[in-house]
Amino acid sequence: MESSGDSIDLAILLPVLLGVTLILGYAVHMVLRDKGLGIVGNGAFLMVGLSAGGFFMSFIQSHF
Repeated sequence: MESSGDSIDLAILLPVLLGVTLILGYAVHMVLRDKGLGIVGNGAFLMVGLSAGGFFMSFIQSHF
Protein backbone atom coordinates (compact mmCIF):
# COMPACT_ATOMS: atom_id res chain seq x y z
CA MET A 1 0.00 0.00 0.00
CA GLU A 2 1.21 3.51 -0.74
CA SER A 3 2.41 5.65 2.11
CA SER A 4 2.35 8.97 0.26
CA GLY A 5 0.22 11.82 1.47
CA ASP A 6 -1.97 11.91 -1.65
CA SER A 7 -3.31 8.35 -1.32
CA ILE A 8 -6.95 7.98 -0.37
CA ASP A 9 -7.50 6.42 3.04
CA LEU A 10 -9.79 3.38 2.95
CA ALA A 11 -11.22 4.33 6.34
CA ILE A 12 -12.69 7.40 4.64
CA LEU A 13 -13.46 5.86 1.25
CA LEU A 14 -15.54 2.91 2.48
CA PRO A 15 -18.15 4.85 4.50
CA VAL A 16 -18.41 7.55 1.81
CA LEU A 17 -18.96 4.96 -0.92
CA LEU A 18 -21.50 3.11 1.23
CA GLY A 19 -23.40 6.33 1.94
CA VAL A 20 -23.46 7.39 -1.70
CA THR A 21 -24.58 3.91 -2.74
CA LEU A 22 -27.43 3.86 -0.23
CA ILE A 23 -28.62 7.36 -1.11
CA LEU A 24 -28.47 6.78 -4.87
CA GLY A 25 -30.08 3.34 -4.66
CA TYR A 26 -32.86 4.58 -2.39
CA ALA A 27 -33.53 7.57 -4.66
CA VAL A 28 -33.81 5.35 -7.76
CA HIS A 29 -36.03 2.94 -5.82
CA MET A 30 -38.36 5.74 -4.66
CA VAL A 31 -38.68 7.25 -8.15
CA LEU A 32 -39.54 3.90 -9.69
CA ARG A 33 -41.92 3.04 -6.84
CA ASP A 34 -43.77 6.33 -7.33
CA LYS A 35 -44.22 5.43 -11.00
CA GLY A 36 -45.82 2.11 -9.99
CA LEU A 37 -42.77 -0.02 -10.71
CA GLY A 38 -42.03 -1.26 -7.19
CA ILE A 39 -40.46 -4.58 -8.13
CA VAL A 40 -38.28 -2.86 -10.75
CA GLY A 41 -37.25 -0.38 -8.04
CA ASN A 42 -36.03 -3.24 -5.86
CA GLY A 43 -33.96 -4.54 -8.77
CA ALA A 44 -32.59 -1.06 -9.42
CA PHE A 45 -31.51 -0.79 -5.78
CA LEU A 46 -29.62 -4.08 -6.17
CA MET A 47 -28.02 -3.00 -9.45
CA VAL A 48 -26.80 0.28 -7.94
CA GLY A 49 -25.17 -1.69 -5.13
CA LEU A 50 -23.56 -4.14 -7.54
CA SER A 51 -22.26 -1.31 -9.71
CA ALA A 52 -20.77 0.46 -6.70
CA GLY A 53 -19.14 -2.79 -5.59
CA GLY A 54 -17.62 -3.28 -9.02
CA PHE A 55 -16.34 0.29 -9.06
CA PHE A 56 -14.84 -0.12 -5.61
CA MET A 57 -13.06 -3.37 -6.50
CA SER A 58 -11.59 -1.88 -9.69
CA PHE A 59 -10.51 1.22 -7.75
CA ILE A 60 -8.75 -0.88 -5.11
CA GLN A 61 -7.00 -3.03 -7.71
CA SER A 62 -5.74 -0.02 -9.64
CA HIS A 63 -4.60 2.08 -6.68
CA PHE A 64 -3.33 -0.40 -4.08
